[in-house]
Amino acid sequence: MIKSYPYNDFSTKMTELAFFSPEEQTILTDERYDASDVFSYEILTLLDKNLSGLGEAAEDGEPVALWFKHEERGDAPRNSISRLNSVLFLRDGKLVQSQLSEMSPTHRAAVLETLGAFFLVENLCEVVYSQANFSIFGLLDALHFKTFTLLRGEFDGSAHGACQEQLEALGLDEETPILKLCTTQAGSPRETHDQQCEIERALALIQAAGEEQTFT
Repeated sequence: MIKSYPYNDFSTKMTELAFFSPEEQTILTDERYDASDVFSYEILTLLDKNLSGLGEAAEDGEPVALWFKHEERGDAPRNSISRLNSVLFLRDGKLVQSQLSEMSPTHRAAVLETLGAFFLVENLCEVVYSQANFSIFGLLDALHFKTFTLLRGEFDGSAHGACQEQLEALGLDEETPILKLCTTQAGSPRETHDQQCEIERALALIQAAGEEQTFT
């Protein structure tokens, strides 16, 4: 049975893209995860099918990412809630947000198909993202693109290693928002290169959106 999620609670207005904020110190760690170890085959297939790329051939007006917010509910020892914040589109070379109610029937059906696979996972926040060593007791943002996911959340202080050392080297602490990557397995060198270009393009688009703080 597919879990329900609060579509009707979403604002019908365009909102600021706050995944990146110029005022926040945010780092992208060197830690990457193979998406096949995190997501089911069904989720990976639907992300690839229903989201367009960010490369040179990207077309305007197509969904490029799903922005999720995951958080611990606090009413049980292990319980969490996940919801779709918005769908990101590429328009005139800029990222904009859209709610399901604003999308065309075709795009809305594609997004719902993908969400159906996500929400078959019970306690999605805990089951999926604990592998990235984020604390489930803090808000976790996740931007799911076609072949990779950007995760931003609070560092889990119980985990140590390269991430902790990188924070300390930058003079930051465990409360600093951290970005990590979860990527699909790239087969050829060309696919690996294309994926890296997509990631760099996404980071540039998100940063630009955060700096502008306005949408058309």
